[in-house]
Amino acid sequence: MESIENIQSEIIPSFESQNEIRREKFNIVNKVGLLYAIGIAIMFQFEQIFFMIVKRFFSDFIKSNRNNIILLGTLIVNQILGPILMFSLTKCIKRTKIKKCKYGLKKYLANLCINSGLLILGSLVGYIMQFCFLHIFINSSEIKSNSTINHSFIKGNIFLNFFIICFTAPIAEELMFRKFLIDRVAIYSKTLAIFTSGILFGIFHINIHQFFGAMFSGWSLAYSYAETGNILIPISYHIIENSFTTIIQMGNLNNNINTNSIKAKIFVLFVLFRLIEALIGIIFLIIYRKKIKVTGEENKFKDIWKFCKSYGMWIFIFEGFILFSIFYMNILF
Repeated sequence: MESIENIQSEIIPSFESQNEIRREKFNIVNKVGLLYAIGIAIMFQFEQIFFMIVKRFFSDFIKSNRNNIILLGTLIVNQILGPILMFSLTKCIKRTKIKKCKYGLKKYLANLCINSGLLILGSLVGYIMQFCFLHIFINSSEIKSNSTINHSFIKGNIFLNFFIICFTAPIAEELMFRKFLIDRVAIYSKTLAIFTSGILFGIFHINIHQFFGAMFSGWSLAYSYAETGNILIPISYHIIENSFTTIIQMGNLNNNINTNSIKAKIFVLFVLFRLIEALIGIIFLIIYRKKIKVTGEENKFKDIWKFCKSYGMWIFIFEGFILFSIFYMNILF
């Protein structure tokens, strides 16, 4: 692994002009988009094959353990094979070295609040858009009763659920959409790498409800990695957010809680705490928005538009559109 400057010095002698240098670096962006599209397609097919095998040879078992089978499929395909596959596909692209910087406790907590605020704001936008979209095709009672639409939490074994959603998923997703991706795209621009990370991470969730929350939060997580060079920081943010979200979803799905019980009161206080934390994060973001800059790239936000010129990224977006369509076709029909 080499620094961005060293890699650029290797590229420069091979070309006659700065335009050719920029073109070669931009080809890396195209390759990343294309390879991620291939990787997601393979993961999707592996997931289908896994469920076909289980259904074929363990049909009796799946009847009483359907939710746990879904969780195991997610663990095996998305969180174990996924990072291995993405690492193998992108190994051909030379990595850049993100300079490591220390993160003080105040900055860590402030960014945690901002990340929470962006996640909740994005989730709210996604929920409203999805509800309006589905309301055209499905009546309100069916929307409210359909857990596939409203919840990522699956009613399987609670310990397996927590392990997958709150531990293995954050590690796998941060490796795939932060570590592997940003280390490759940063050769062109860290700003573009952050933007790309959020977009691809949102599309990866293949539903409107989670798309905006994942995208907004993905930008925050990508920024924390690009600025510190420490993947453990976004992983810790991701674990905290997934844990909080899972607890809230479990409370919403539990219809047996007495509204006057201590458990219910604690749950309400927990939700209020999360809302206050998110509100503080949005206020921080508004107040300090001008100070949130990518180190060494304060004037490179124009690089974001290079995303729109990348055929590799558009292939990934088109693939995401197909997966979105499959997801909602299964719900509607």
